[in-house]
Amino acid sequence: MYCSKCGAQNTDDSQFCNKCGAELTATLSNDAIKVQIEEARHLIEQNGRVFAACVIGSALFALIAVWIPEVEIMCIIFAILTAIAAIWKWQVTAKYSTKKANLIKMLK
Repeated sequence: MYCSKCGAQNTDDSQFCNKCGAELTATLSNDAIKVQIEEARHLIEQNGRVFAACVIGSALFALIAVWIPEVEIMCIIFAILTAIAAIWKWQVTAKYSTKKANLIKMLK
C-alpha cells in the first residue's frame, strides 16, 4: 500500500505511513494518482525555475562584489543568502521528484 500523502510504500496491513506518519486509507484511483503526478510535475518545474534564478543571482552578487569593492560586503551577504535559497529550493524539488516517482509506481 502506498501513502496518499507522501507516496511512500508501506505494508498492506499498516494503519499509518512508516515515512510521514499519515493515516493510510484505501488506495487512490488512477485518476487521483494522475492528478497528483501532474501537481508534483508543476511544483518541480516551478521550484526548478526558482532554483535557477537563485543560482544566477548568487553568481551575479559575487561578480558585483569583485567589480565594485565599495559594496563587497553587502554583495557577499546577498550571494550567501541566495545560495542558501537555492539549496533549499533544490531540496524541495528533490522531495517532489521522489513523490512523483512513488506516485508513478502506484500506477503500475
